[in-house]
Amino acid sequence: MQPAYWGPCRGDCQQTRRILVGLEDRPQSRVVGREGAPEHSRALWPAGIGLAIGRAVAAKAIARAQSDGSDARWTRTVPTGPGIGVGTTPVEPLAGTWRTGNLTSGSQIRPGPPPAFGSPQFQRELEAVKRLATSLTPLERAPAPFWIEKGIAPIWEPAHAVMARAKVSPARAARISALMATSAADGVISVWDVKYLHWSIRPTQADPTIPTLIPVPNYPAYSSGFSAWVGALTEVMADAFPEQSGSAPSPIPVGPESTSEGRRSYEVGPLVLITMEAGKRQV
Repeated sequence: MQPAYWGPCRGDCQQTRRILVGLEDRPQSRVVGREGAPEHSRALWPAGIGLAIGRAVAAKAIARAQSDGSDARWTRTVPTGPGIGVGTTPVEPLAGTWRTGNLTSGSQIRPGPPPAFGSPQFQRELEAVKRLATSLTPLERAPAPFWIEKGIAPIWEPAHAVMARAKVSPARAARISALMATSAADGVISVWDVKYLHWSIRPTQADPTIPTLIPVPNYPAYSSGFSAWVGALTEVMADAFPEQSGSAPSPIPVGPESTSEGRRSYEVGPLVLITMEAGKRQV
């Protein structure tokens, strides 16, 4: 997981950095205006000034990272009892305590508890997961490797495309991206707070006969980090571009994410944005 203030960065970041460092040694670098703008409307700016500002901001972000709590070590033991199925090495059990970017803490937004282990609702949702997992068609199985490989990149890429089509200014694009990154990270931190508050058993641990397409991660089932991430990213984009909201199908897959785990996690994202707006942190 990334600290709350980190934005997306893929393999081309190092190449971009090399280009910027190369520009720093030149006295001036042409900044190209909007597509189709006349030549005289383009300005010349010293590249080193912008690079220096970026480095100064990065220094503050790095300093903040040193106190965000992500380096804390977990020294407790996994609880035992009915409905707890996580192994001996749970993944990031302290992530819910990490410093947030927009919320006061990871516990500020907490959904209600998961269905009680063994309760009628728990059994209904467990059976729903099993029915789906045992009846998937090849076409339905096909997207699994894509999501494992891509993660949340398919959510970011359409967002960048929308901003490009809208020809938003670099400042506005940066602000929208920052809101997406921080709200998504806060959403996941909030989910991890809930995960290790309840230590809820995963469906495949409650019923080992449920087949899986991918390795099962070693953290509690409730609630869903992916759903919270998607909820936050898409809600920020809907707020920034209300005229386009609802034009794309939901990226939440039908199945395990349609249970309490997925529904309540997806709701965390919009709640993060609402909290941000209450603090006058609007797009």
